[in-house]
Amino acid sequence: MVELSSAPPPLRRTLQTVQVMRGVAALAVVAYHTHLILAQPEYGGREIFADWAAKGWVGVNFFFVLSGFIILSAHRADIGVPRAVPRYVWRRFVRLFPLYWIGLTAYVVAAWIGLGAPDFGWSWTNLAAAYLLIETGPGQTLPLKVAWTLLYELRFYIAFIALLLSPRIGLALMGAWLVGIAVSATLLPGLGGSALSLWNIYFFFGMGACLLLPRIPDILAWPVLLAAVLVLILALAPIHFSIGEGEKSAPLLLALALGFTLLLVGAVALERSTHFSMPWPLMLIGDASYSIYLVHSATLSVLALLAHRVTHDALPGPLLFALAFGLSSLAGIVVHVLIERPLLQALRHRSPVRPAATTASGDPRRHEA
Repeated sequence: MVELSSAPPPLRRTLQTVQVMRGVAALAVVAYHTHLILAQPEYGGREIFADWAAKGWVGVNFFFVLSGFIILSAHRADIGVPRAVPRYVWRRFVRLFPLYWIGLTAYVVAAWIGLGAPDFGWSWTNLAAAYLLIETGPGQTLPLKVAWTLLYELRFYIAFIALLLSPRIGLALMGAWLVGIAVSATLLPGLGGSALSLWNIYFFFGMGACLLLPRIPDILAWPVLLAAVLVLILALAPIHFSIGEGEKSAPLLLALALGFTLLLVGAVALERSTHFSMPWPLMLIGDASYSIYLVHSATLSVLALLAHRVTHDALPGPLLFALAFGLSSLAGIVVHVLIERPLLQALRHRSPVRPAATTASGDPRRHEA
């Protein structure tokens, strides 16, 4: 039986492959939304690089696998340590909410003064739920559409607290959740709504990768990577539809979960055995992945509107796509450097809770999401 709280072999403080994969996942989503937004009639209705950009929504799937891996890696030694909960909650709050609130407020204010065409409800209950990332049901309209994934992230963060309080209770809760997801995906479709959606399975695959990694000998790093590439090619090849259609296919979602898990395990095992370093631009993109994810869609809409009205669709399609993709990604990097990074540093140094002794808080294996 796997001991959740047992310490695995030491790894770098920052797993560079994980950081780079976070960046890759974010850029995949940017490519997907670049394709979608440029194809809208109000922006010229141009289908550019549709064959491969339409697959970019799987970056969300990869994000969730990475999140499960990162959270268990960072807090594995905190399992069964209730006094570690306040610090865990604070760090999750700091990582998720402040930047989201800034982006959400900017978007709401822009819509309020008449910029763009807001497609969300103005009721105080809808806005309050959006700020608190509370799911209220099918009629909910999030101002920042990309925030739907944060609802899943927050649910996982909260569920993980049970493991910190008690391994026995936590495992029972996680096991029950996993069974519920399986029942919803097979016997009773739609049971439990998003709480039992198959999207949640990716966090379990990520945690599984964390538990599996110490048992993978270094010599298997390349074979695991090759297996990941094969699985992902087979899974991605037929994708030519939106995320709304893709999430209806349980076999596809499971194949992607397996492929991304193998990719993660193989890449980290390779880094562990070779100690290579990633180029700093790739690390920067990884560090900025959350900022890129939050701001790229609104930036894309502005850029697409300007390009349509100013150039009258005179720009060649590939050039338009490259500019929209590159500038919206760059906007996220700028937000990370100027806002997110200083904000994280300031808030983490002003933590209202003291780190619990004997937890993973100072462990060199720690890797924050």
